[in-house]
Amino acid sequence: MKTKLIVLWVGLMTIIMACGGVAPTAAPDQTTLETMVAATLQAHTQEAADNPTQPSGIPISFQNISFTIPEGLATGAQSEIVPRFEDTGDIPYWSVAPEYVRFVLARTSTFQSNFDFEINIIPADEYMQMNEAAAERIPLLQQKLTSGDLSGITVLPPFNAGLVIDAQPTKVDFQSGSGIRAVQQYHQAPVPITNDYLIYTYQGITQDGKYYVSIVAPIHAAFLIDQTYNPDPNATTPTPVVPEGGFVFPDVTEFDNPEFE
Repeated sequence: MKTKLIVLWVGLMTIIMACGGVAPTAAPDQTTLETMVAATLQAHTQEAADNPTQPSGIPISFQNISFTIPEGLATGAQSEIVPRFEDTGDIPYWSVAPEYVRFVLARTSTFQSNFDFEINIIPADEYMQMNEAAAERIPLLQQKLTSGDLSGITVLPPFNAGLVIDAQPTKVDFQSGSGIRAVQQYHQAPVPITNDYLIYTYQGITQDGKYYVSIVAPIHAAFLIDQTYNPDPNATTPTPVVPEGGFVFPDVTEFDNPEFE
């Protein structure tokens, strides 16, 4: 009996809407982000499907995976099966993976980002057998979820860049597993910290260890420069002003505060 993965994007909606998206007509839920994200990934057996809770928004369904995009978060989602890529020596390591499902959401927010808003659901065992980065990072994620040392978890599929910001890592459980969410930024060289590389990430795994769930969502902080590189050669990129005490990211649980719009 196939398990249906229901993804309720309440927590991510709160982050994106408060960081540059179109505000919902209803007042935002003041529940903490941890509680909301705990509701974002709920795997339901057929018994639960017999009496489902119907969230409002845009329903998306592909193969045995379905989720609902709350109003205002995105206008839709493109689903695809990412083909299997073997390590043949002529493709980059970050592309080596088994066949898996990806959803790319069409953002309603207009701020510039170098990242797509995407969900990846990957068979974990096969991924670890094929990809050295996955073989290292998936057990590390499981270890950190157990130990409580939540820092330093990096995104899979991996970026060809190093982790330079890892703010507010927090364990967030969902009905059939656990994961770590954080505000992160990745770079290949020393560059200014800017909004076009700022992302919300969630890296999780189901309790049975069968599926790895990766979420990447562009976010926006008002105190950061929007772009690392200015596309206008005649313009100058503003110099970031480092506040006393350094950059302190607003607590993610407070991103529904209008102060950060």
